[in-house]
Amino acid sequence: MKKLATKQLQVNLQEIENVINKHEIWEEEFWIYNLEMKDNNLNINIFDDEWLQETFIIEIVEDNIDIKSICKSIIDYLYENEINSRQNYINKNKSFNSRKIQSMAKWMGKGNIDKVTKINMELIERYNINIKMKSELSTYKSYACDFYEVLNTLYPTYIEVV
Repeated sequence: MKKLATKQLQVNLQEIENVINKHEIWEEEFWIYNLEMKDNNLNINIFDDEWLQETFIIEIVEDNIDIKSICKSIIDYLYENEINSRQNYINKNKSFNSRKIQSMAKWMGKGNIDKVTKINMELIERYNINIKMKSELSTYKSYACDFYEVLNTLYPTYIEVV
């Protein structure tokens, strides 16, 4: 990356940090973001108070060093790598449960208690994973929301075209 582009990128990253790390006094829970370039990668460290919560590494293309492109790249990364797969898992949970309950009713009718117990254990395991996925999904969506807030703050007329 050229020296001028690197300098502009650092300025843009600092501007994003200034907006995203500005919190109101009444806010009880919030993340602290640290954005830094290493080689052609953007390292995003997210802290919960003083503890490192999450780290993401995103490749930045030299042409896309403006604030909109950086925020959009981060949001896209979050959706592609973290949010969509978890949302898909959660959405499929209802049909999974329905199939397993049907199967359990069938095996119960045949008197096969071992099969019923096995299916019941699968349902319990799936339930626990689903609860964990919902919690993680909420966290990743809050990260994306914070970057959308940067876009809305710096570009009040910014509209996401899907």
